[in-house]
Amino acid sequence: MSVATITAAIKTTLEGVTGIGPVHGYERWSRSFGRFFNLMKDSSGDVNGWMISRKSTSEIFEQIGGPKTRYHRYEIRGIYDLDDENGSEATFQALLESICAAFRSDYTLGGACVTTIGSGGSAGIQVAEVDVTDFESETLFHVCTLTLDVEEETT
Repeated sequence: MSVATITAAIKTTLEGVTGIGPVHGYERWSRSFGRFFNLMKDSSGDVNGWMISRKSTSEIFEQIGGPKTRYHRYEIRGIYDLDDENGSEATFQALLESICAAFRSDYTLGGACVTTIGSGGSAGIQVAEVDVTDFESETLFHVCTLTLDVEEETT
């Protein structure tokens, strides 16, 4: 197991969700909003982009020379076109539920980790924040932050 393997498994899980747009295995940024939005556009030209980033890692040694348990906190950030007339809030929320279901269906990410069941029994992916934000002071988007705690064992 490795961070690269885990990140790739998270990306693969996301890409398997119906209605998901481009998924990036790292945070994407640009000096211009136009270029950033182009990175986030799906095949129909709508902004529907997703980025994965490991935000923290803690490590526990059970015994010197033995296996080590590493706990990674990942953030998945999404941005989605806001279209109130067509109920984009409901569509975005349904997409988030589909993402959660995809992660609930495999707590080991296809064997890439020990588990995604966090401490205290938090299971799988968590919806940390859902909001609306504006870019360029005139365009609104749905945005979200999802968190995923991943347990990895290394030697």
